[in-house]
Amino acid sequence: MSYFSLFSVARPVPAEYRANFVHLYLDIAWFGVLSGSAMAFMAVYVARQGADSFQLGLITAGPALVNLVCALPAGRWLEKQAIAGAVFWASVFHRAFYLLWIPLPHLLAPYTQIWVVIGLTLLMGIPGTALAVGFNQLFAEVVPPAWRGHVVATRNALLAAALIGASLLCGAILTHFPFPLNYELVFGIGFLGAAMSSLHLWFVSPGSNGSARSQNDLGLGDRAWPGVRSIIKFWKKCPIRLARLIWPGTI
Repeated sequence: MSYFSLFSVARPVPAEYRANFVHLYLDIAWFGVLSGSAMAFMAVYVARQGADSFQLGLITAGPALVNLVCALPAGRWLEKQAIAGAVFWASVFHRAFYLLWIPLPHLLAPYTQIWVVIGLTLLMGIPGTALAVGFNQLFAEVVPPAWRGHVVATRNALLAAALIGASLLCGAILTHFPFPLNYELVFGIGFLGAAMSSLHLWFVSPGSNGSARSQNDLGLGDRAWPGVRSIIKFWKKCPIRLARLIWPGTI
């Protein structure tokens, strides 16, 4: 086997899987843009604004703490949902927070910005947990076992390429533009990547593997409302579940 043969596809992708595969590739490519821009440089930004080691630790560890608390409730919630819609709307609620990062340098004092970023990071971790848990199930449903190695490898390569390209671009922007415009541009690029990634998640559907969506006759608003309502219900219950874990038997 030659070296270059490792990069070739042994057989063509079946037509019924092709659309989902393409949107999975574009999803991770745009996520790489997000990762190489807003996600990569937020810690640098808050450090520039005067964040101490404890505050930087909260920004880094906060999502993991939220994941620890909300992973099991998110799994139970996802069991009752149509997985494609649930993943899409979880991504929308999670990634909408990146839009709030863009005007942040102009709205608040530097020290206040740090705590606002910490709060936003914790809040966006709630739908982010549902997104992380649900995407694993969605991926298993839309990618058959025989193609998972190929799809995962392609996604990893696209993620790496997009992350490197976005990081280099954002580094140049931070160097050549004045503060705070440079960070606003970086956060704007991150939000663009987040929005486009979520858009491609909308088109990933188990129903496209050999059968049409069961709700193709409905408009976008009709299909959207059940997912929005379920996300809101999940958000309302998270504080109660957290309180039960901290103070068992009191609620």
